[in-house]
Amino acid sequence: QELINVTLEAFHNLSKNTDIRTIMKNRQLTSLFYNFTSTQNIEERKLAFSILAEIMDEKEINEKPNEITSVFIDQLKQLNPNEYNPNMDSTLSSLQALMQHEQIKNQFIQQNGAQALVSFIRDGDSSKQSETQQEDALKILWSTTFNNPHIVNTLQNDVKLMTRVNDIYHHAKEKGNVTLEKAAEGLIWKVEKEEKFKEEQAAEAERKKEEKKKKEKASGVVEEEEEEEEKYDLMISYSWADMDLAHRIFHHLTEKLGYKIWLDQEQMHGSTIEAMANAVDNAQFILMCMSDTYKRSANCQSEAEYAHNRKKHIVPCKMKKDYNPDGWLGFILGTRLYIDFGTYEFEKAIELLDNEIQLQKKKRKAAKEVARVERKAIAEENASKNERKVSQAPPEIKLKSSLGNVSDWDEVNVRDFLLKENLLSMIPLCNGINGEELRDLYAMCKSNSASMYRSLKFELLHGHHRILPVSTFLRFMSRMRSACDNGSSSNTQTVTKIKEDHIQEDPIQEEPTSEED
Repeated sequence: QELINVTLEAFHNLSKNTDIRTIMKNRQLTSLFYNFTSTQNIEERKLAFSILAEIMDEKEINEKPNEITSVFIDQLKQLNPNEYNPNMDSTLSSLQALMQHEQIKNQFIQQNGAQALVSFIRDGDSSKQSETQQEDALKILWSTTFNNPHIVNTLQNDVKLMTRVNDIYHHAKEKGNVTLEKAAEGLIWKVEKEEKFKEEQAAEAERKKEEKKKKEKASGVVEEEEEEEEKYDLMISYSWADMDLAHRIFHHLTEKLGYKIWLDQEQMHGSTIEAMANAVDNAQFILMCMSDTYKRSANCQSEAEYAHNRKKHIVPCKMKKDYNPDGWLGFILGTRLYIDFGTYEFEKAIELLDNEIQLQKKKRKAAKEVARVERKAIAEENASKNERKVSQAPPEIKLKSSLGNVSDWDEVNVRDFLLKENLLSMIPLCNGINGEELRDLYAMCKSNSASMYRSLKFELLHGHHRILPVSTFLRFMSRMRSACDNGSSSNTQTVTKIKEDHIQEDPIQEEPTSEED
């Protein structure tokens, strides 16, 4: 019996090491340690669950999230905030490792585990609590706040708790306990500062916009709207365990390839979380260095979640050969391709990374150009509408009667028709053609509407730097039908086909989403 306890204790200690933990996972030892979870020996059960907390993957966790969580909740119930219990070190450490799994986190909240830790921090005697226990408890609470506004709101309303957390933060900073300081700062950021920071950023952006409007009004010159250039090409988000490789990537990209990169050089002794948020907002791309320790870290999850929620372009890199991202990290990864530094030699991986960044830069630039052209086209169309409102144009009836048969129209009649029917985007495409040629164009569009729409849109974009909205094309077809076909009804299938092709097949109108980074 004693030998079993010693062996389990040894495995538990070994599972804390990243490399050994990976070996244990690859050897699929979960079932072996599960055998000890039903034993009558309390110490063996506790050690078995502590080992499982370290080595189970998302799939294994999801088979019994309720049972696993209940074991640790029962141990938390023994937690006396005014007495030091050394056994709680292991319990809180294992729970903190389990918080990377969403199912466990949800069960933990449902089973009132968060409330037990709130009481421990808020009401406990700090002289009877170890700093390790405080750190793990704060990290667990911090983890529960991710994508959970209800928990954030609950903690915001607990003034006594947040006063205590701020006290722990300042005390840890004075003593130089960096890990405890970071844990307290993380919870303070999510509960008290993050939303205020976002509001301040939005207010600053609005202030700049209003300032620009005032300058334009004073000068009478309307400047083209442009996105503010980011300060950095990249912000690197990484775990302390991957520091050497992350710094090697940083030095190669900056010194040999000339990238401007934000990286917390000291990691654990460096920048505040607010500085991290500023770096994310001021970077074109976020380099997300994925690994087992990255997923387990509340600090790394905070960075990744913030970047994802801010719709930043994320470039994922896998730091270890045998690591497969799942859970919250797998969700953020989505369908993105990652650069595998664990499989490829460094020089090859860095080349792939550089190629990916350059490709994403081109895509981003193209998307911005399309948006700029579209804004310009809309502005021109609005300006033309305003001009026509104040112009002394002949009454519609008179214009209609003067146009006569479409085949008899000259170039001026064609232009008048397009203006009258608010088909401004078609004017550059129909420049210099007469009524008979306009009828030929309509016949071509009628026989193969989807193909002609793509051709006309391509010509307008690349020849005139303007967008041809599908609504304008459909209106052109409708008005020409009235003029040429005596108003006979359209082929609904053809119109549907145009819309489907516009949505599914047209790469020009596609804009990258936040996940395609």
